[in-house]
Amino acid sequence: MHCEICNRDFENLGQHLKSHKIDLKDYYKQYIGKCKDDPVCPTCGKILKFSNLVNGFQKYCSMKCRNSNPDWKKKHDELVLKKFGSLRNTDDEKIRQTKNAKTKNKLSFLVKAFGEVLDYKTADVTYKCNVCKDARHYSYNYFSHRIKYHMNPCNVCQKTLLNFKQSSRQEEELFDFIKKNSDYEPERHNRKILDGQELDIYLPELNIAFEYDGTFWHMDKRFYNENEINPVKKMTAVEIWEADKNKEVLCNEKSVKLYRIAEFDWINNKENIKKQILTLIRRNHG
Repeated sequence: MHCEICNRDFENLGQHLKSHKIDLKDYYKQYIGKCKDDPVCPTCGKILKFSNLVNGFQKYCSMKCRNSNPDWKKKHDELVLKKFGSLRNTDDEKIRQTKNAKTKNKLSFLVKAFGEVLDYKTADVTYKCNVCKDARHYSYNYFSHRIKYHMNPCNVCQKTLLNFKQSSRQEEELFDFIKKNSDYEPERHNRKILDGQELDIYLPELNIAFEYDGTFWHMDKRFYNENEINPVKKMTAVEIWEADKNKEVLCNEKSVKLYRIAEFDWINNKENIKKQILTLIRRNHG
């Protein structure tokens, strides 16, 4: 921002103003707002709070004053009439229908890569998944929160879980199954074998490791394309796949047999996977 006192530009003008021994509010009043006194609320006359150098002072001292101010009400009613064709207090249903249609269009655009929004009625989304073709109702908060993290909202596919603890519980379930059905004691989160890289579950006597690949965390290729970005890891899908491949190379170098179990498969085909695990353990028992 430009400093009107020394006529120079600064990335952090607020920090710079300390050298001039002037606070933000006084600087705004003198050089930006061009006012000697603090402005007052147009409704009740109270002195207004200062926000920042960009926005200056608040326009009203409270929401109550804003909503009761005749000038604000006039502008608000004009805007409502322009957008919805009627005032909120005369035709709530019409406004609600218009808002619902706009929200449906917005959600449809945001989720088009995963599925289709069939309908939206205040706080209730009807969604059909492109992967499993399931159609069901979701709450708006749940639905929009998943979209925020670039996730398929479908509960059937379990494409990705916002609650990573649930994925951890599934990994715990896998560990308990291996522990119960093995003559050896499996290790959790071993970082010694791969010199710092973690193995989810490791059987040292058999030199076998199991990795539980969460759909979102490992960006399952069945649901993500290579250019999509994992908002938590800050990595593209292809970078995550390369990291997984490098771990497999390291395992080969250490003579560790690595078996990956995808979250989607564990949830939807658990019994078959359990049989495969038992076969692996028994085969390696000799």
